[in-house]
Amino acid sequence: MDLLIALGLAAGGYLVGSVSMARLVTRLVSPSTRITDKFEVGLEGSDKKLVLGTVSASWVSYHVGAKWGFLTYVLDMLKIVVPAVVLRKIWPAEPYFLVAAAAGVAGHIWPVYHRFKGGRGISAIYGGLLVIDWIGVLVCSIGGMLLGLVVLRDVLAAYMAGVLL
Repeated sequence: MDLLIALGLAAGGYLVGSVSMARLVTRLVSPSTRITDKFEVGLEGSDKKLVLGTVSASWVSYHVGAKWGFLTYVLDMLKIVVPAVVLRKIWPAEPYFLVAAAAGVAGHIWPVYHRFKGGRGISAIYGGLLVIDWIGVLVCSIGGMLLGLVVLRDVLAAYMAGVLL
C-alpha cells in the first residue's frame, strides 16, 4: 500500500464525510427551520428522554419529518458507500477503501465545515460496514433490534446494539 495514496484518500474521505446531509436536506426542504445541535425528545412508550447534541438524521426526522430523516440517513450512508465501492473496484487487492471509509466516518462525526460538530456516525458506520460485508450488517442490525427490544426492553439499546454487534 502506497502511503501517499492512502493519505490522499484519507483526506478526500474526510472532506466528503464532512458534508452534512442533515443540514443540506433541512435547508432545502424547510429553510425557515432553525438548525441547532441541542434538543431533547421524549421516547414514545417510555419515560426516558433522548438528548441529542448533534444535527443528524434523527434531528431531521424530528424537526422536518420522517421521510426527510430517512432520506438523510440514506444520503449519509451513500457518501461513504459510493467512494468506498469505487476504491474497492479500482484497487481490489489494497485496503484503500477502508482508509477512505474510516476517514469519511470521522468527517461525519467531526466535520471541518461545521466547527467539528456533526452527527453521531451511525449511518456513516453502516455505510462503511455495507461495503465490507452487507450480509453481516443485515444480521447484526436485526440481531441488535431483537436484543434491545425483546431481551433488554430498551429502545436506546436497540438503536445502538446493531453497530456494537
